[in-house]
Amino acid sequence: MIRRVNCLLLLAALLPAADTAHSIRIARIRSHMAETLRQMPNYTCTQTIERTMRRARSRRFELIDTVRLGVALVNGRELFDWPGSGKFDDREIGELLAGGTSGNGNFANHARAIFLGDAARFSYLGEQETEEHRVFRYQFVVPRQVSGYRLKVGTAEGVAGYHGFFEANTTTLDVMALDVIAGEIPKDLPLRAAMTRMRYQRVPIGAHEFLLPHFSDMSLTDLGGNDSRNVVHLAGCRQYGTESTISFADPPPETAAPTPPPPPVAAAAPLTVGLPDGLYLETALNLPLKLAGVAVGDLVEGQVKSDAKHRGAVMVPKGSVARSRIVAYRRYYDPQRTVAVTILLNELDLPGDRIAVHGTVARIASLEPSTTSRLSVDNEKIVFVSSQRRSEFPRGTRVTWQLKRKTETR
Repeated sequence: MIRRVNCLLLLAALLPAADTAHSIRIARIRSHMAETLRQMPNYTCTQTIERTMRRARSRRFELIDTVRLGVALVNGRELFDWPGSGKFDDREIGELLAGGTSGNGNFANHARAIFLGDAARFSYLGEQETEEHRVFRYQFVVPRQVSGYRLKVGTAEGVAGYHGFFEANTTTLDVMALDVIAGEIPKDLPLRAAMTRMRYQRVPIGAHEFLLPHFSDMSLTDLGGNDSRNVVHLAGCRQYGTESTISFADPPPETAAPTPPPPPVAAAAPLTVGLPDGLYLETALNLPLKLAGVAVGDLVEGQVKSDAKHRGAVMVPKGSVARSRIVAYRRYYDPQRTVAVTILLNELDLPGDRIAVHGTVARIASLEPSTTSRLSVDNEKIVFVSSQRRSEFPRGTRVTWQLKRKTETR
């Protein structure tokens, strides 16, 4: 009995020391991660997103589409645009994509909120051996009343509380894994569950290496039990050297309140005064468009085949380069192997000038008629039906565009 009492007294004496050690360790990890985030340069990468969906009664995910976007971290703010556009503006990722599941926060926002802010509460789960590292494992909780985790489904949106886990390398204290799981989802959102998994590694940017989430996996489950999943990979990361006037700096949560965003500004219509609304022009694809490897965000280039005229005047001369971009792609799992593609014309190279335009597909025709495939246009979408596994729009495919004015409020 005396020995048991002595053991209990010894355990009681050791508990405060253990708690103190865990407190010191989490403080060191948070300090290290905060310093890592503060030293992060403005950078840009190409992200590839595989979007899949699993119906409630199905056991397997089906590929909906693949998306390629440019993502930039500028002054701690995530910005998105199409690859190769050379510019980023303050648009949400959902504004670029025509439907489907999308999300942000993978590259900086989640980590900044958890490690720079004071909202998260941590508890130690122990050490664990992974395939590559030995890690400290922690769980955290952020209540809804102090959360900045915003979910949006269609026009409905709201703030959810969240919890999750992270793993930090026992030697370097680098965070290697971060899982964010939504809780306290607002009742007016048609969501049963939401989760984002991020995996980090050191990536060279300029002359130094920085800790980036090279992989993330976001999954949503609706009230009907249908699962949507986005798997994101980063590549081609480089420093975003800019002297631009873009300034979306958010001060660290523990030192200052966030600055209110600027009021929305109506963007100029992407169609120059010299080109009349409704003008038709016909182009031919410079290269085959292979549907097997196509992704939303890909550029498609062609040449104008004949002078586009308005009231007898040449508006767009023959031979002008026309650049368009795939903004939606959907493969249907039917016996006909139907594919629907939405492509928008957005740039023309005129003699001595490059102009932004907005054009939609009016007609499409292949120069290689086929008995195994069919091309048509339905509500500005190109519909391709083929009985063969290999499918493409051949080089020289003729696309007729109609130019339209389009003003967006951002």
